[in-house]
Formats: sequence, C-alpha cells, structure tokens
Amino acid sequence: MKGYHIKEYYPNNFMRSYTDADLCLDKENLIKAKPIMESMGYTLNNTTSYHDEYEKDGFHIFELHSELVSDKEKYAGIFSDPFSKSDMHHSPTDFRLKPEYLYLHLFFHLYHHFNTTGCGIRLFADFLVLENLSKDMDFTFIESVIKKQKMTEFYSTMKKLLRYFFYGEDIESHIQYIASYIFTNKTTGAYVKHVASLSFFGKVKYFLKNWFPSAKDLA
Repeated sequence: MKGYHIKEYYPNNFMRSYTDADLCLDKENLIKAKPIMESMGYTLNNTTSYHDEYEKDGFHIFELHSELVSDKEKYAGIFSDPFSKSDMHHSPTDFRLKPEYLYLHLFFHLYHHFNTTGCGIRLFADFLVLENLSKDMDFTFIESVIKKQKMTEFYSTMKKLLRYFFYGEDIESHIQYIASYIFTNKTTGAYVKHVASLSFFGKVKYFLKNWFPSAKDLA
C-alpha cells in the first residue's frame, strides 16, 4: 500500500527499505488468505478489526488489510472503499492507489507516527520523490481534503520541513526544534516513544513479551 510501491519512485529500489509489506484485500479474500499464508510458513501473530499480521522466520512480515486505516481514525472515511480510489496496475489482481490518495495516505501516516511512535527522515523522503516524479498530481484536491480535516497547519509545517531537509531553506526556530526531534528518531521513528504511549496494560503486555519470550522466539 505504501513502501513496496514508493520504492519504485526512488533512483534505485534498494534506497527505500521497508520493514513489512502491507496489502489491502476485500474482507472475503482476507479470510481466504489465512490458509494460503499458513501453507507458506507464515504465522498469524496479531489481528485487529482491519488487518491481520503474519510473520515468518522472525523477519518476513506481511500485514493484510481489509481497510487502509482503522475506522477509529477521524480521517478513515477518506479511504473507505479503497479499490475505487485505485487503478489497476499489472493485472486484474494488482491495484495501486491513485497518486493523490497515495500522497494523502502518506500524509496521514506521517501524522499518525508523529503523534505515536515518532517519525523519522524516511517518511519525508517519500514525499520528496513522490512530488518530484508525479508532477500531474492534483494538489488542489489534496489540500482541500487536508483543509476539511483541519490539518492545514501540520501540512504547512511538513512542507517547510521538506524544503529544509532537502534544499537547505531557512525555517522558523520552533520548526527547527521539530526538525531536531525528527533527526533524533533516525530513519523511521522512536520506539521508546511508542512504548511510552501505551496504556498500563499495553506496557505490561509489551514487557512480558520481551522478558519472557516464547519457545519459538528463543529457538
């Protein structure tokens, strides 16, 4: 839904790493996918109202989504019926978000990470390559959607950070502070901030899993 496609916008694919692959299916096919994934050696590690997470060999991770984002997000309605906002790519089973919706998906993903696990420089690099190689994107539409979500200020700050990170343009001191925070998060984000954001029981679950790993993880 994001990284696997965005890497094709980079000069070389290896320049854009990703930790997991997110695929979107309709709910019927999400159910059908379970025995297929298990037949390939994947284990269903986590399931939510909108995605299932499969893992293999402690390295390969696939998140299979029935929706792009959780319906708890205030902007979820923008991405309802995701296939209507996509174009067929190589085959009748391969769809990709239209550039405007990919851009919006990246934007709200950035916002989500900024408020939870922290966001790193890689998320901003994605915007850079997408803007440079998708010159025909309808930014009037993109900005109208962001305005309806009352996130224009965050969008403006993001654009200033892009110009600062990659073109060396000057920014205000309070945005410089945000830039420093992003640099401390390295490439993708700060997991310490994610743990801090968990509920009490979420923290207990996280530490128990790490202090007392399963026999499978120890093998």
